[in-house]
Amino acid sequence: MSNSLTTYGAAFRKLRQDRGFNLKEAAGDIISPQFLSKFERNQSGITLENFGRLLVRIGASWDDFLNYFEGESVNRLLGEMREDINNIYSTEDFYKMSQIAKKSAGLSYSDNPFLKNLFACLTKIHLQNLTKQGASLEQEIDQLKTYLARIDTWGDLEWTIYPFVLPQCSIDMVRFRTKQAFQILLDHSDRVAYDARVFIYCIFHALKYFHTLAAYEDANYFIQLLTEEFKKSKYITFTYEYLYLKCYTAIISLCQKDAGGIEAAKSCLQLMEMLEEDFGMTYLTVTKNNFFSSINQIRPEEDPIEW
Repeated sequence: MSNSLTTYGAAFRKLRQDRGFNLKEAAGDIISPQFLSKFERNQSGITLENFGRLLVRIGASWDDFLNYFEGESVNRLLGEMREDINNIYSTEDFYKMSQIAKKSAGLSYSDNPFLKNLFACLTKIHLQNLTKQGASLEQEIDQLKTYLARIDTWGDLEWTIYPFVLPQCSIDMVRFRTKQAFQILLDHSDRVAYDARVFIYCIFHALKYFHTLAAYEDANYFIQLLTEEFKKSKYITFTYEYLYLKCYTAIISLCQKDAGGIEAAKSCLQLMEMLEEDFGMTYLTVTKNNFFSSINQIRPEEDPIEW
């Protein structure tokens, strides 16, 4: 994390340099160049008033600064942990995975014990989801559910937590939050791609939930909404998400014995094979195998699909 713009000082230094100001020019008579240098190296703090004046000094707005500042985000921290764990997942070195999870929780939000505990719960649940091993995490899940129940207006943290506890939520809550996630996609067309994917995957988790409960009417409703949304040009790079949607559409169709379900399933497999062979997306092998297994479980043995 040391090489990324996760502190105010590091982000300000990059913004200052990109705008062509040296330390003396940026500091002016607001603070000394030496103090500004310490701030940029995360060795000293600065008042909010002076920081705002420094932004004006280099002709930058708060929005300009926030475009540089990556910040401490649970989405990013969990993503880093997920990448580290996935890199050694094939070795099945579960001890090493657990150490990575503990280290991630220890390094994150060290100045906020409450958030540190939430992140620790997330990492434990994520690790168990990957390894399919470990003791029951009911206590951790209950902690996360209790936290979510206290918050009326959700931010990035709450939406990141939500998929981990969604399977244990009531169907009314899942319906409500899935509608909310979709509305956020509509209302925030200027969100960056990663933010949009947070809400899209919340909807995918809901589709899996509805499938498990055989709540096909709910599943079809959100599939239709997301299908229409994906027709917009801003989703042109969402290849993996588009594929996921096609897979869920095929699975739900087959569960309802829809005549087009078989062709939809075949189309998904063909698309995955093309992406593997023509674009080198070899990581789709696991997805393809899981999808193939799901389809075969839905179809009766006496009436298998001829692939």
